[in-house]
Amino acid sequence: MWNAHSKRCVPHWLWKLFSSNLVKFFVLLPLLFLFPLLSQTCFPLDFQFFGHRDVIWRIRFDVQYIYTSSADGSLKVWDENLHLLQSIPTHDSWARALAINDKFVAVGGYKPDNTIKIFDKNTFKVQKVLKIHSGSVFTLEFYGDILVSGGSDNWIILTDTKTWGSKFLKIHDAWVREIMVVKKSLVSVDDLGKVAVTDLESLYVLKQFRVDGLITSATSDGVSRCFFGDSKGNIWILDLTTGQLFKRVVESGKEIPIEALEYINGQLYCGMANLVYRFETRENDLKLLNKFNASPIDVTTVKLFKGKIFVGNKYGELYVYTPEGRYLRKSQRYGQTQIKISTYGKLLVVGKESGDLELYDNETGKLLWKLALRSPVRSIMFDKSDKEGVTVGCADGMLAFVSSGKLTRVLKFSDAIISLSGMNRHVLAGTNQQLLLIDVGRPSPVVRTFNINGWVTAIKVVSSKPPKVYAGTNTGEVYIFDLSGTFLKLSGKIQLDNGIVGFAEIGLKSIVALTYSGKLYVVEDNRSRLLTSVEPPVYALSTAGNEVLVVGGAAYSVNLSNTSLVRKIFESEVPFVDCKYLNGHLLLALSNGRVLDVEYIPGKSPRLVKGYVPELSPFIVIQVIDKENIVCGHENGEISLWKKIGPKTKFELDKILVDHATSVRDLVAFKNYILSASSDRTIKVWDRKGGRLLNTVTCHNSYVWALEEAGNVLISGDWEGKVYIWDISAAPENLKKLAEYNIGSSVSDLRYWKGSIVFSTLEGEVGIVRNNQVVKKRVAKQTLWTISIGKEHIFAAGWDGIVFVLDGSLNLVARLKAHNSTIFKLERFNNILLTAGSDNLIKIWEISEDGGKITLRLKYTYSDFRQSILAVAFSKETEEVIVSQGRELVAFKINGKGGTN
Repeated sequence: MWNAHSKRCVPHWLWKLFSSNLVKFFVLLPLLFLFPLLSQTCFPLDFQFFGHRDVIWRIRFDVQYIYTSSADGSLKVWDENLHLLQSIPTHDSWARALAINDKFVAVGGYKPDNTIKIFDKNTFKVQKVLKIHSGSVFTLEFYGDILVSGGSDNWIILTDTKTWGSKFLKIHDAWVREIMVVKKSLVSVDDLGKVAVTDLESLYVLKQFRVDGLITSATSDGVSRCFFGDSKGNIWILDLTTGQLFKRVVESGKEIPIEALEYINGQLYCGMANLVYRFETRENDLKLLNKFNASPIDVTTVKLFKGKIFVGNKYGELYVYTPEGRYLRKSQRYGQTQIKISTYGKLLVVGKESGDLELYDNETGKLLWKLALRSPVRSIMFDKSDKEGVTVGCADGMLAFVSSGKLTRVLKFSDAIISLSGMNRHVLAGTNQQLLLIDVGRPSPVVRTFNINGWVTAIKVVSSKPPKVYAGTNTGEVYIFDLSGTFLKLSGKIQLDNGIVGFAEIGLKSIVALTYSGKLYVVEDNRSRLLTSVEPPVYALSTAGNEVLVVGGAAYSVNLSNTSLVRKIFESEVPFVDCKYLNGHLLLALSNGRVLDVEYIPGKSPRLVKGYVPELSPFIVIQVIDKENIVCGHENGEISLWKKIGPKTKFELDKILVDHATSVRDLVAFKNYILSASSDRTIKVWDRKGGRLLNTVTCHNSYVWALEEAGNVLISGDWEGKVYIWDISAAPENLKKLAEYNIGSSVSDLRYWKGSIVFSTLEGEVGIVRNNQVVKKRVAKQTLWTISIGKEHIFAAGWDGIVFVLDGSLNLVARLKAHNSTIFKLERFNNILLTAGSDNLIKIWEISEDGGKITLRLKYTYSDFRQSILAVAFSKETEEVIVSQGRELVAFKINGKGGTN
């Protein structure tokens, strides 16, 4: 395939010897300062079957699946509905580059782990690890059986995947940012704007061009044109036939890097900041068809698959849109409260992503003890020889032994311990390419290691004679061992269709194995047969009598006597990530940190008995839905829904909704929907009954702190000074923007009043948007945080504890020093004004109006609160004040009881 006499095909060491020129010195000099920072991005190899937790660098696809590589060091495989089908930890630094062909998936890493790992596309077993680059690998492409790679060592390397021989091309004197295969030519571009066209048969450089910009992205039409995006918001169009080069500005006045380009069927998609632009390509020009906000943070990659736009961002999320920009769906956000559970007798142990370990009495729900392990929990089991003994596997490779809430022993391994099982004095632990057999019955544990091809994702010990050990991997292999003393003898190995989620015992000689694709297999005598399947994603399984229980997007039961009978028995607001069945109770661990106790008798309908309330983040906002339902927003981005129960006004946690990246600042309840605004710059629309996320609106470019519903209209305001009006009459899951205003100040709160929008700002202003005109007046020296309205007056308060009263023309008619600290909430109802301050006081004021004058008289002061008040709401239906107290909500009536005059 190659011409052996190509002048560019020279020994690697020779080019390295002569590569220290002035250009490279200035290009590489910044790395001397950046390397200490970049090296900190490395982390131990961990395995999690959830979405990405960091930047998505690349998206690739074949006829069936979507492949993504990320700064979290992993490769993930999805279907078009964003069901996760496979997760492969690839690097202990960024997984920066990605390419696929009909046989392989190739992933290139960022320094220090700058290897290229080649995986079999069907089994995802590692076929080859290439250590050919001395710098980070930025770009990969397949040309038939040839893998072409480029990176920060300035080399282009071609590797034959049949022989694994490599040839080195020294074409560039700066970092090779992008490579593209156009017919039989290789087009490469570097940091300094040099574009080279190389014949892939002879490896001769045919043409060279210069683009006057720092190239950040590239694509081609596959025939004769290449498109390059630069760091200043320009798209360069290069005609390879004529050599003509044209520059087009994406949007005037925006000198922002173009992070993604995608060409398909005469259209060019461009990702810049948090926007996607769609252009029609003409001979030497681009015509803008539409643009839309596609992400709450910078877009990093864009691909078109089956007529839909897939957008990756810096949060590690995938969004899906129509080409016109209509939102379809997004990937589940990487959870910070994903948990593992285990049961023994009356005890329940819960291990969390935070590293916290909690032991509960499962009958009473009482917390017995809590221990901070400071590393995410990946696997957990009870030590049945110790009443409160627990063995825990962690993401940092720690194997912790805990008794009665105290750490008694720690063993440390190089990679995450993601599966556990045990028998007598032996612990079996699964990690990366190793099954560990640990004799813990000695003062110094004896560890025996058995090499496994892949991550050991599931282990099951069956008490036969001799005992058998089943070890499943993320590549779908099931290893079967005979256990004798402290030795394991391999007795068989079978291959299933996908990675192994878990095992469950169904007889003396049989187990069932669940794979990531949702398939259930019976494994018996070193053979397997397909039992049935459930809809993915799936995360755990258990058995209940003659049923196998599978959990993931919902909880399913499979009747072993009639495997065609697959029932969905239970659903919740988020996926179930673990389950255990014990004595008629199904314990379900949710990805939002909750654990539910569900009474379940096989063949009958389940009944929710109780829920274990996780440690909620501080409350930010409380909103009354109706006299029985409350919704709250939290500092960590969670949304909690509560039901009022009993005559003494107690609240029971009903659901926790998770997808916001940071604090929820405001909430609106509208019909059967919840709409939430967040500091992550998004508005989200939720189905209140089921808790399902329906839409994520990303048009705001700053913190969204204010929402207001007025009939069939939603109003939103942000810290950039943008106020949007949305039509929510038909379907709130598809918000339609009606109007947009720029008020020139940071919106902290807003209300709809007499056909106008009144707002407060961080700059101490009160303003009105009326008849498409914005009028503002500064009334405070510092920030105003909250605003409320009466029939004729506007009330505003904030940092200095003063309540300002204005009329409809923004004339200041009264001011009152109400608190000695910040007022964070005002609520006006009838002739009463409620003020809540950071001095931990709630005050009730009586409003009097006479001849255009207004006065406020203090009626009650409430101060007897156990903890700091962080959020307050008023129910007009029940005339109750609802406040947050730690992890709970408390309500009281405004009748003077508990208050002082």
